[in-house]
Amino acid sequence: MTWARMSRPVTGRMVLWAFIVFFAVVALVNGTFILLSVKSFPGVETEDAYRKGLAYDSVIADDAARRERGWTVAITWRSSGPARGRLVVAVRAKDGAPLAGLAARALLRRPTHGGQDRTVRLSETAAGSYGADIALPGSGNWEVVLHLGLPGLAENQLRERLVVP
Repeated sequence: MTWARMSRPVTGRMVLWAFIVFFAVVALVNGTFILLSVKSFPGVETEDAYRKGLAYDSVIADDAARRERGWTVAITWRSSGPARGRLVVAVRAKDGAPLAGLAARALLRRPTHGGQDRTVRLSETAAGSYGADIALPGSGNWEVVLHLGLPGLAENQLRERLVVP
């Protein structure tokens, strides 16, 4: 049994069309990726980044002073429904005693979506315990940027990832 081979000769026109089709597919895929990335980018992440960059040495010094204080902070989420709950923050001094009288606020940011940030003021519910009831626009991953301060001291800032059911 013999196999008959039917082959067409490769011509310059075939090669030209193969190149045109190949690069058209590449351009179409790249255009799709560009469109998707531009539509999903929320914009500027940091307001006034240049000024903050110039003040970076003071940020490093403040961070070293905060580490010397030795505060321990525990952040928990107590769910009361879908994307609803209570943010609870417990703050203890270096010796383990609860820290009372702090000015506390929290910024909740959605790492994957812009425009859903929430800032809440945390009220002291017990010595060293601060909290607030929060309704978020959706469940999932949230970043908590916690600001804690005492009069006359540089503000403590802590970032922690939180999963909201």
